[in-house]
Amino acid sequence: MSEYHTREAFEARMAERRANPRPPDPAAVFYHIACLPGWEPIVGEQLAVLAHVGLTTVQSAVLGTQTEARRVREIAQYYGVSVEILDVIPDPGRYEQPTLQAAHAWARANPGGMVIYFHTKGVSARADEHKRQWRRVMQRYVVADWRENRARLAVADILGCAWQESVDYPHFCGNFWAARCDWLAGLDPPDQYRLSRSDFRWAGAHSWRDRMFVETWLGSQGWHHVDDRIGKSTTLWNERVWTFDPAIPGFDYDQIFPGDPAGIAAAGQWVRPDPALRDVQGQWDAAGIPRATGHEEMAYIADGIARVTAAKVPGVVLECGAWTGFSSACLSIACARHGRRLVVADSFAGLPVPAEPGYAGGQFACTQDRWQANLQRFGRPEVTQARPGWYAETLPTWAEPVAVLWMDVDLGESVRVILDRVLPWLSPGGLIYTHESHPSYFRPDGTVGEETNLVWRAIKKALGGRLYRARFLCGSAAELEIR
Repeated sequence: MSEYHTREAFEARMAERRANPRPPDPAAVFYHIACLPGWEPIVGEQLAVLAHVGLTTVQSAVLGTQTEARRVREIAQYYGVSVEILDVIPDPGRYEQPTLQAAHAWARANPGGMVIYFHTKGVSARADEHKRQWRRVMQRYVVADWRENRARLAVADILGCAWQESVDYPHFCGNFWAARCDWLAGLDPPDQYRLSRSDFRWAGAHSWRDRMFVETWLGSQGWHHVDDRIGKSTTLWNERVWTFDPAIPGFDYDQIFPGDPAGIAAAGQWVRPDPALRDVQGQWDAAGIPRATGHEEMAYIADGIARVTAAKVPGVVLECGAWTGFSSACLSIACARHGRRLVVADSFAGLPVPAEPGYAGGQFACTQDRWQANLQRFGRPEVTQARPGWYAETLPTWAEPVAVLWMDVDLGESVRVILDRVLPWLSPGGLIYTHESHPSYFRPDGTVGEETNLVWRAIKKALGGRLYRARFLCGSAAELEIR
């Protein structure tokens, strides 16, 4: 333990600061950027906040490619923020360590200053409303209020939101914080701290060394004066996050991309949750009916239906794989808005036999009567037509244009059968959506890599040499547009 982190040193510095409070100076911003699929709108949002509050010089490590690092600079330039990219790391398993390492080194070189630290919270689930609220609450209290926080750090050592008091694992919930450099300088460097803590059990599926140690590094030494902007031991990972107002004076989150001249929103295809579809999910879950998708995924497909309608792309919306009908209900609402017809193709007997590894014949079975009752209760049956039966028996007779195809069929063989018949009927400008997707499948240039599952192997084989653009959306959903 450093001499700085003892009871005697703590009492001495608290007495000195209270008698003669001096805000730390200078202030440096360290911003950790993870370029997961669709990252641009979150980075644009956060850089817009920095510009609004006068923090126009930032130091960042980027988890991504050199191309993505250049894109970060372009977006920063659009907002008038100067970003010094300290390192570009292709391995996302490094998490926040590179940026924290740089912040620690800067603190040791500037012991009278302060560090403001934050990261791309929610980038792994950017359609998740809860994580968006969580990020924006922290942005308000830690980033936007930095001048007030600087004054508070005239006495406090560290500042943030929802401090979790724990002997072994103290941390700010969400890991946005501001800290005096003299406090940070007394901590072990993050890489050394990482190696010293192999005892972490709370990380669940994550390795302590690969993920969660970054949360507790800030409080890894004792005798700290914590200033919590919203209340110690408050939780932000549950519904309590909605009790805090994320509004920043003079800043409008709805006007982050006016005109979008830099293509930020378009690059990430930022789609807001659809209130009507969110309500369907709430009622659906209250009724205790199982579902395989969520309203966030459906909002992206509803947005696709709106886009093909605006572009006057002819054809129906075809859903393959409905199970209990949650996605059918959501898509029928979107189709009714835009004057589209929804056709739902499903066996209504579950998966075929033989199924592929990990699945069983008859799995996800739901009778047509039950599906129809759910559609009647939650959706728009007047725009919906069922096409019951196995795809190999019902789709060979398909003969009408398709504007949007949604597949949630689990099996590569089912995808092969569907695309063999339907792909020739996909209208120019039409869109394909599929479940069974993972962010790691998708490259920054819009292509799909080699390490995928049977569904995406079947899709790539069906495409042959066609040019396409694919992108991960959220949950397990992805979009495919044939050029």
